[in-house]
Amino acid sequence: MAGMLNMHLTLVLLYSILFASAASSTFQTAPKCRFSPQHSQQDILTNGHFHQDNVGYNTANEMTYDGTLLDPRTGLNNIGGLHPFNAARKESLHVMVLTHAIAGNRHAARFLSPEQPDHAATVAVDILEKKLDTCLKFNRTYPGFVEAFEQWKNLRLQSLAKRWQKWLDYTKVTAEEVFYNGIGRVCAVESIRNQSVPIGGFNQSYICEGTQALNDPYEGEPFTLWLYLFSPCLTATDKADIWAVKRPQLVLVEWDSNTSLGNVTVGFSTTERARTCNSYLNNLPGMYASVNNITDSSCQIRGYILSVGIPSTSNQTVQELDVVTPYAVFPTILFNRSIGLAWWKNMVDGKGMQNPYGSTKSERVDGGDISSFVSWNSKITTVTAILGGYENSFGQRLRGENVELCLPKAQVAITVAVRDYESCRAWCESNLISPFLMQINSVPPSVDE
Repeated sequence: MAGMLNMHLTLVLLYSILFASAASSTFQTAPKCRFSPQHSQQDILTNGHFHQDNVGYNTANEMTYDGTLLDPRTGLNNIGGLHPFNAARKESLHVMVLTHAIAGNRHAARFLSPEQPDHAATVAVDILEKKLDTCLKFNRTYPGFVEAFEQWKNLRLQSLAKRWQKWLDYTKVTAEEVFYNGIGRVCAVESIRNQSVPIGGFNQSYICEGTQALNDPYEGEPFTLWLYLFSPCLTATDKADIWAVKRPQLVLVEWDSNTSLGNVTVGFSTTERARTCNSYLNNLPGMYASVNNITDSSCQIRGYILSVGIPSTSNQTVQELDVVTPYAVFPTILFNRSIGLAWWKNMVDGKGMQNPYGSTKSERVDGGDISSFVSWNSKITTVTAILGGYENSFGQRLRGENVELCLPKAQVAITVAVRDYESCRAWCESNLISPFLMQINSVPPSVDE
């Protein structure tokens, strides 16, 4: 039964977050994008269109955007508010979903090609080819980032895989020279003396700006592991130094729940027990993650919130704890899809937290305001978690396994300060249920789907 419920909610959430379309951003008068308050935790469905041109990515080069601001009244994308930049971590998540589609995952297929899911593998290969060609073109134009190298014959899928592998093998060699600053320090931001001079070229140099070491778990840990495991240039001493610098930040800590739940040693899956139960015990309607702050009256983002979490288990004891975000659930989904989806639904129940592209970026816990913005990392992390992510890699059992994940009990306050987007409000007020939703409510999916 639990397995069937997990599969049911997995199918529903994939629709609810990113039922993608590469078609025009013109929507019906009343798109079905404000479903959450009308249904229970098990009845989640929407018709978001985040994965489309000038919203989630650029179809001219297949590179992802950071995101785009939304019109605060209609909820539709604002071209003038497009963030035309991004980071490698988001490209890697995009590639992960594309590979799931090529492997035949039906959820990834609906994400990439909802109208013709049978064509999803071809769509994914097309995107990967153009994305790699874009990287190669940038490489030739600015060899100071990564030095140019020859292209290979493109024999479609098998050849494409070899080309990507050669690109990755190349970064194993170049990453250390650009980002490793010696004495165990991996840099976050580098100053390149001359972008047009190849790596190792005459008078080329790289300087680590300020004290911006790459220490966060989102980029810092994976990139450090990449250097440690794959760089042929690091000596045994270099590798030991890397972890000597990192080790003080990686100690296990005790989270005292101050209840009958007891203490939990925080690490891997037990972290999700601490996170969900921390929100439950503090009557929070959602969970925390680093996120764009709410937008002001001119629809500009009021900065970025980095210091969020559980102060007692963090090395940042002063935190900003008044904003929650739906994408915070993606690690929870890796361990328990049902509970992760319940927290996601609880947050998007808030006014303005759904738009034609799926869930909105963030909201205040008191329901007083939202961030009228959609972004790649706040969408794709949840989707990749549902597709499996690296779930099987987290097998370590730590003390605290006897403490169950917690479901939400507090709701986002409904205030007059925030209204639903006009593009979603008409359908919400009509209180309709789509035929597909009725179908999946009456016919639970089989456990082997």
